Amino acid sequence: MKRTISSFVVIVLSICAFSGWANPTVSFSASNALQSKKAVKVSYIRLNKYNATIRVGKTIKLKATIYPKNATNKKITWKSNKKSVATVKKGIVRAKAKGKAIITAKTSNGKVKKCTITVKAKSPYAKPYKISAMKADLITYGKSIGMTHITNFDEDFGGGQITPDGTTWLPPHETWMYDSSSASKLKQDLCDRIKRWKNEGEKTFTLWFEKDSNHSGDYIIYVIIA
Repeated sequence: MKRTISSFVVIVLSICAFSGWANPTVSFSASNALQSKKAVKVSYIRLNKYNATIRVGKTIKLKATIYPKNATNKKITWKSNKKSVATVKKGIVRAKAKGKAIITAKTSNGKVKKCTITVKAKSPYAKPYKISAMKADLITYGKSIGMTHITNFDEDFGGGQITPDGTTWLPPHETWMYDSSSASKLKQDLCDRIKRWKNEGEKTFTLWFEKDSNHSGDYIIYVIIA
C-alpha cells in the first residue's frame, strides 16, 4: 500500500513539473511569449504633402509613412471631403473641378493626417485644346501690356508658314505649328511673340487659330498677325 501511494505522488509531481505549476521559470517564459505576440500599435503617421495645388484632370500621389516601422496593422484609409473637387484612391488624388478638398489618411487605430488640395481650372494651353479659352487669355495678356486687339482683318494675306521643314512667313505675318507636348511652353511662345511686337513699336495685334489639315498628328497652327 505504501508503494502505491508513493508511486501516485511521484506521478502527480511529474505532471505538475511538466505543466509548469511546480516550475515558476516555465510559467514566466510562457508569459513572455504571450507578450511578444501582442499587436504593435501605430503611434504616428506622416504624409509627404500637407498642401498641394493641381489643375483639373491632373493627379498627384500622396504617401503615408507609419511609425513605428514594425506596427502590426499598417492599413491606411483614404477619404476626400469633397469628391466633386478631388477624389482619392490608394493615395492617388485626381482633380475633378475647381475648388478645395481635404484628403484624410487614417490608420486602423484612429491616427489621422490631412492634406489640403487646391484645384485650379484646366489650362487652356493643354489638351484637349479650347481655342476660345486660349484666345481670350492671349487677348487679356496683349491688352495688359498696352496693345489693342483688332478683330476685322483681311484673311487673304498670302505668304509661307513655319513648319517642320522650316518655311516661314514674311513679316509682319507670323505663323508656326505646334503639337502641344508642353502647354506652358506654348503660352510662353505666344506671349513672348506679342511682347516682342510691343517692344518693336507695334500697337495692335490679331489672333487667328486654325487646325492643321496637312499632318496626321495632333498639330494645330497658331497664327498671329500684327
